[in-house]
Amino acid sequence: MLTLDLLAEILEGDVEGNLVIAPAPGLKPTDRSLVVALKPPPFGEIRIDTLGLIDRRTCQNHVQRRLTLYAMRGETDGHETRS
Repeated sequence: MLTLDLLAEILEGDVEGNLVIAPAPGLKPTDRSLVVALKPPPFGEIRIDTLGLIDRRTCQNHVQRRLTLYAMRGETDGHETRS
């Protein structure tokens, strides 16, 4: 199950309240202009916003790519992915 802590780890960001703030694609690791929220089940959607100059679609693609790569790795660091 995708949690805020796991999402922050995948995106190399931090949990702030009920959001994950992370570097936007192509920016420094210290950047925190990518903002991601998880909607609770049964919706399980991810809402992505950007506070910087990076296009929202680019940020959505970045998050999707990172999640896909994580899922393809399978079990890592004690986290289990679902098929």
